[in-house]
Amino acid sequence: MLIRLQIEVRPAKEAVRFRRLFDALERLFPVTIQPAPANDPETFSEAALLLGIDRTAALQIARRGIACYAAMGSEATLSPLDSKTATSAPVTVHFHKNIPSEPLLNDNTLIEFGDSGAGELVVGSGDSPVADREGKLFWTRHDCGSGSVDFVATTLPALGPHDYLCHFFSGESFCRLLPLICFLRRLCSKRLGWTPPPKRGCFVFDDPNLRAFRYGCLDFRQLASTTQQQGLHAAIATIPIDADEADRKVCGLFRERAGHISLMPHGNNHVWHELARPEKDGLQIQLMAQALRRVERLTAQHGVTVSRIMEPPYGIVNREFIQALASLDYAGVLVTPSQFLKVNTSYDGPASFGMERAETFTNGLGMIPRIVMGNKAPTEMVLAALLDQPIVVAAHHYDVADGMSWLSSYAARLQTGGPIQWCDLSTLLEGSYETLAENDRLRIRTGARTIKVTIPDNIHAIIVERPWIHSLVREPLCIRTTSDEIVAKVTVGDVSDPIPIPAGTTLRIETTPSNIQPADRITDPGVALWPKVRRTLMEARDRLYPWALKYLEPLLPGNDF
Repeated sequence: MLIRLQIEVRPAKEAVRFRRLFDALERLFPVTIQPAPANDPETFSEAALLLGIDRTAALQIARRGIACYAAMGSEATLSPLDSKTATSAPVTVHFHKNIPSEPLLNDNTLIEFGDSGAGELVVGSGDSPVADREGKLFWTRHDCGSGSVDFVATTLPALGPHDYLCHFFSGESFCRLLPLICFLRRLCSKRLGWTPPPKRGCFVFDDPNLRAFRYGCLDFRQLASTTQQQGLHAAIATIPIDADEADRKVCGLFRERAGHISLMPHGNNHVWHELARPEKDGLQIQLMAQALRRVERLTAQHGVTVSRIMEPPYGIVNREFIQALASLDYAGVLVTPSQFLKVNTSYDGPASFGMERAETFTNGLGMIPRIVMGNKAPTEMVLAALLDQPIVVAAHHYDVADGMSWLSSYAARLQTGGPIQWCDLSTLLEGSYETLAENDRLRIRTGARTIKVTIPDNIHAIIVERPWIHSLVREPLCIRTTSDEIVAKVTVGDVSDPIPIPAGTTLRIETTPSNIQPADRITDPGVALWPKVRRTLMEARDRLYPWALKYLEPLLPGNDF
């Protein structure tokens, strides 16, 4: 049974102002955050969030054996809106050797590219430094016997109705939220809570087709060799409009090296903002069904497997296309949370959107957070790992113009956080779940229509939670072994009754929503001339890129091509 850690807010009046923030944190951690009792100021919970309380008062509370987080920043420093939009010179954030509970951060450095408004602390006697920004200490810890205080020179983000945690936890800005996330992780690590599966990861290269072994700067043979040597995996996000022109030998490489390189659909025609365009009703599902049929023909003709996980062109997708994907046999969609929220301004999801371990859209369509390759990517990979999220980095062919060594160096940054399974996106999504042990039962909260779970030897029954299903709706649920033997087949709501299962086995837990529409029964939207012309021009540009680098770059001022 999940027993939540009780955390009180002092002063109590601040609990109202930060309620949306606290609601989001309660979704991420087994905690309950509430105002301190007004009628008994001497009674304390297990932990405390201290907002605007001075150092002396904070230490007095900690000496009672309470774990405290003291936000010491000035309220005038930065507003929530500023934190999302302010830009500044990149700032080096160094973490000292005083956070052994966070090996990903311990004696490590991250870069913050925006202004988080962090100030500088005056270090007191007994304080241990935790982190500094450009040499200015903004986070310390003071141990008081069984109690402690994390002093942090930032304010907490007071989330408005349309603010989300992910706005404050990215390469742009993370110092206002990261210390609090680490504080909660440290406290909750000692308690029984929802357990994530092993970390998973995949590198993605957008746009290449399979006409030849090389697309622009990207050589598929070199990529297959590099990922195999390094124990990594890379997915090629290919555009379905190109599927009928794939080369037989290139497809053979993908079949032979399927453990290290794979394929996924990238839009349908790859026109500008294709999955975020306002289309007439019905055209969204027609376009997404056409994309499925195109990649199905690729599979039928060449025997290559294509993950049924959509990566939207330019990384943006609106809610109408999400609904279309959810109505078809797609397993999931790659989403960069900040971009999704920018396009879908009326989205009213939980404030923790984009930061949960296993998230779905409607109908069980899995949501995989996507990191954009660039100078913020190394920091955002670490932040995702701290949240126990999958690590998916989307790059392009020109990102390997100087070689592929960055693949292994990026992966190496995460090694201190434990092993990572680098795999194709279908396998990655099958690990989108959380588990909670309850004696000889295992509660499984799913984040996709199909997941694969290894059952511990002491577990004899499972309870399956499917959060995307309304409590009054019943959907089929099938549980089978990896040898395809059916263990149970029932129709239930969002939470099943205990289902007896064989201990020590690996099970596939499958949901096939009753309203899924077969792609071959959806009206074909036809083939327009402009997408073909545009794609031909895009491909010509990409294939000429290495030539331009070689012959034109030396002619340009500053050699800055």
